[in-house]
Amino acid sequence: MRVELDAFSGRPNPVWEATAPESAELLSLLRRLRTSADPVEPPGLGYRGFLLAGLGAPVRGLPPSLRVGAGVVQAADAPGSAFRDDQGLEALLVAQATAHGFGELVRVLRLPGSQAGEPD
Repeated sequence: MRVELDAFSGRPNPVWEATAPESAELLSLLRRLRTSADPVEPPGLGYRGFLLAGLGAPVRGLPPSLRVGAGVVQAADAPGSAFRDDQGLEALLVAQATAHGFGELVRVLRLPGSQAGEPD
């Protein structure tokens, strides 16, 4: 599964391939989504969430490419089904971004689950 931290305009976003265990954990959480939500239009600038592509096995009601952010899981590029992120996907992706070497960016962006603003 390909994960992109969607935060930049005019330069490439950080991207990584989720490991098999990371992908399995993400898919497990995606399969547990139950509560519908209204789709959210991501902001034009700044942090827009995480993009997931290459999910492999279909996940009920969700397209193969997703955006996770602002408390919602939805289609990455087209309107459609959206679910409330009541399984902690965004927080898990923040932890994975940190594990893949993007911890400083996570901290600077003050993403949910980051340690920004907390004493050292």
